[in-house]
Amino acid sequence: MNIKITGKDLKATEAIKEYVEKKCERLQKYTEDELDVKATIRTEGNTQVAEISTNINGNIYRAVSEQKDLYASIDKDIDIVEGQIRKMKTKKEKQMTSESIKDYEIISFNEDSHQVEKEVLKTQYYEVRPMSVEDAKLKLQDSKNMFLTFVNADTEEVNAGENDDALSDDDIFLEDDENEDSDNELQEDDEDVDIDDEDNDKLDLIMKIIGIGIAVIILIVTIFVIVKLVGSTKSPKNENTETVSTTEETVSTANSKDTVTVPKVEGMTKDAAVKALNDVGLGYKQVVQSSKTVAKDTVISQGTKAGAKVAKNTQIILTISGGEEVVNTTVPSVTGESESDAREKLESAGFKVSVDYDYSSTVDEGKVIKASPSGSVAQGTTVTITVSRGKQIKNVTMANLVGKTESEARQWLENNGLKANVSYTTSSGTYGYVVSSDYSEGTSVPEGTTVTITVSHKQEEVKKTVTMINLVGKTEQDAIKWIKDNGLTSLLSKKIDTSTSSLTKKLQKDAYKNIKDDADSVTENAAKFTDEKSTLFADAERTGDYSAIYADIKSVVDSYNKLYNTLGKTSSSINTMCSNLLKEAVKENSETLSAVGIALKDDGSLSIDENKLKAADTDTLKKAFGTSSEFAKRLGIIGSNVSSLAKANINYVTNSYTSSGAASNSSDDLYSLMTSKFNSRG
Repeated sequence: MNIKITGKDLKATEAIKEYVEKKCERLQKYTEDELDVKATIRTEGNTQVAEISTNINGNIYRAVSEQKDLYASIDKDIDIVEGQIRKMKTKKEKQMTSESIKDYEIISFNEDSHQVEKEVLKTQYYEVRPMSVEDAKLKLQDSKNMFLTFVNADTEEVNAGENDDALSDDDIFLEDDENEDSDNELQEDDEDVDIDDEDNDKLDLIMKIIGIGIAVIILIVTIFVIVKLVGSTKSPKNENTETVSTTEETVSTANSKDTVTVPKVEGMTKDAAVKALNDVGLGYKQVVQSSKTVAKDTVISQGTKAGAKVAKNTQIILTISGGEEVVNTTVPSVTGESESDAREKLESAGFKVSVDYDYSSTVDEGKVIKASPSGSVAQGTTVTITVSRGKQIKNVTMANLVGKTESEARQWLENNGLKANVSYTTSSGTYGYVVSSDYSEGTSVPEGTTVTITVSHKQEEVKKTVTMINLVGKTEQDAIKWIKDNGLTSLLSKKIDTSTSSLTKKLQKDAYKNIKDDADSVTENAAKFTDEKSTLFADAERTGDYSAIYADIKSVVDSYNKLYNTLGKTSSSINTMCSNLLKEAVKENSETLSAVGIALKDDGSLSIDENKLKAADTDTLKKAFGTSSEFAKRLGIIGSNVSSLAKANINYVTNSYTSSGAASNSSDDLYSLMTSKFNSRG
């Protein structure tokens, strides 16, 4: 069986296809060939139209029905098509019979055979049931009986029909054209066959027998009417039956004397409709049909129209809305993919996407850990993806390390996932104990941070790196004194007059070279964000990977701290001014920096909360470090100017001493020189 279903403004669901196929099985028996059926379904206003056509044995049969319920339209189409097929079959049989009459021999009767006594030859009793006209036509066609009597379910009147496939929708009697055809056939027979008077007598006998048959039929109808009036029929028990697989209306077979009016239940909820039917003594069957316009569990249509009179306990077909048809789709696997790729993949498949973040020791930062829900779900469902923040960095609350021995402090730092950096200082107090730490008690420090502790030792035990001060402008005697005070006397020659200037120059040049290198690093790191051609943020948004941005921001903070620390090692007015400029740049942008976890510490250096940094959204990151970032621009200018000043100092120190070791310029002149260079660069 080949069935093609086309939907116009109405989707041909699998349930509808299965239903049409099941109903078309009734038509397959009329042909030995494979049955081809074309069906079209559509909506017109508040009704649903079904059109069904098929070609059987070279004849095309077609029906179009319009009902409030699609399944009812399909049922009616199948009934009409089957009736057309039966009618064509009957006509062909009549033609064959008519053509063969000429071959039959006329039987002659004796005179005695005319003497037929009028008597009832056979009495047959029928159970007269309520049914529709269409059901009566089909039942009559399926039976071998000549007549059928029934109660019209719509009018409650008794009707009778003749088995000739000629029942109309209004009256259950032979159609006029069929009667005319029969008369014509008799007339043709009269012309073709010359029947003498004796044969006419035989025909009279046959007509008498037919008259007796008609009298029997009338008697049966009369008996039925009497039975109906006395209420002798029994009504079956009412059963509320629920189904989702059939649309065949089940009409009560009760011959009840009680009738009720079918209430209007269209538009009601299922529960309200069932109650309304039960209240008047009616049952129901349901058919579930998907609908975009009618709310779920609401009656779309009823099989028997409102106001019709039916017997009590009749089951009324209710077409119930199952809501909009749900189309399920398998959620694609996105585990291990970047956030942007996962989002694109899910949205392309028809899903909405929400994002959560969580730490993972096994999944790389920025990659999807899991997606929920998974499997086959309805299109349009929101799928939540969990993106990895990387391995969770724990914060350590600092203990008070002051007063602990060096080994105790080291051990505590190691046990808590921190690194120790030890510096030493001379002291007249207890030796070997921590006198200070760069993180005070109660401070929250990220795991893996290097903590510097200062330990007290006797002077002779100290092995230290001397932080050079600015000796430019000092007398030779003052410079030598500073060198001696800082334990560098071993570097001095006994002939100080010639060697001091060389040593001083070297120390000063090294100090300014460090400042220049650190300033250049600040400028370089700031430029990663201020460069108009930078694709740093564009690449991150495209790939969903922000690790490069986090790393570059951390580089900015590290280079800032290093430069600030280097400037502080040398005591000079110009260095102090540069340090203040760095802090002012942070203070002026404290709000945007704080939003990404960057804060100014009491000692002037910067701290960074990496958890807060990675939790910040793209817009927040751009405000702090985008191409238009005020902090990044200001930091780049400061770094460039400090580098220029350091270079100028290197050149100055190289050429500022006389052969005797005395400075050729005063400190006031040098300060003015450096200030002018700084101001000239903005």
